[in-house]
Amino acid sequence: MKKKLTTLLILLLLTTTSSFAILEIKKITLEEALDFALKTNPQLQIMELDVEVSKNEIDVANRLKNPSIGTYQNIGDPAQGN
Repeated sequence: MKKKLTTLLILLLLTTTSSFAILEIKKITLEEALDFALKTNPQLQIMELDVEVSKNEIDVANRLKNPSIGTYQNIGDPAQGN
């Protein structure tokens, strides 16, 4: 009697837990999978922030004046003819 009861309980446990594991299978395209991966990957989000910071740093660096060396300032007319 005890053996039948334990087998019955084990059988009930196996059948009830497996019913919760059933998932709906949904097919998605490659483009949808890539979009999902790009949206949910935290490393890519951090890298996108780094790109924005770098763009701002480039803009700031381009605003700085570059020094120029005037080599023909004191030569006069021959510099204009060359």
